[in-house]
Amino acid sequence: MRVRLGAALAASLSPLLFAAAVSAQPMAPAPALQGVVASFIGDQLTVRDAHGVRTTVTAPSDARFLRLRPIDPSAIRPGSFVATANVSQPDGSGRSTEFRVFAPALRGLGEGHGPMAGEAAGTMMTNGTVSAEVVSTPRGRELDISYGGQGGGVRHVVIPPNVTIREMSVADRADAKAGVPVEIRAGQAAGGRLVARAILIGETSRPAAR
Repeated sequence: MRVRLGAALAASLSPLLFAAAVSAQPMAPAPALQGVVASFIGDQLTVRDAHGVRTTVTAPSDARFLRLRPIDPSAIRPGSFVATANVSQPDGSGRSTEFRVFAPALRGLGEGHGPMAGEAAGTMMTNGTVSAEVVSTPRGRELDISYGGQGGGVRHVVIPPNVTIREMSVADRADAKAGVPVEIRAGQAAGGRLVARAILIGETSRPAAR
């Protein structure tokens, strides 16, 4: 479920967050939208991007609001439910390019392991439970992630020192206030109307124009 958090975030948002899509209405996918909230009136959410361009999306009652915040790597413990975009290595492990620790309310979201659509060959998304202690090595932090579902298994993942660890938790619609940075994944309904599936609060790749 790639979310990324720049161009990398946008690619990873879909597998990171939206494997369990909240909207039942069939819609064509739309590019990720990043910026700051310009206004949120009723179900109409207007976002201003880094170039000052404003885009309005409909945020229905079933849209998912989520929050990201950096946390200390010590928060990754056995039993933590996590999600990571990772690149397959020759030894069969995955090198993490982004890493999320899910709050308890999101446990199980998108559980599984598989290729990330639209990414380079060997780029995978792994959502599952940390099954052993995290070990520090010269390569970074190393851990095993167990995942269930069809084809369940274990993925050994290395988190390089330059990868920021973030917690993902449930947010409220009221948290999407003017000036707040957001990342929106939306679908395009009939007539071109954009309908938000999920709104990620607290992260955007570039500052918005004033």
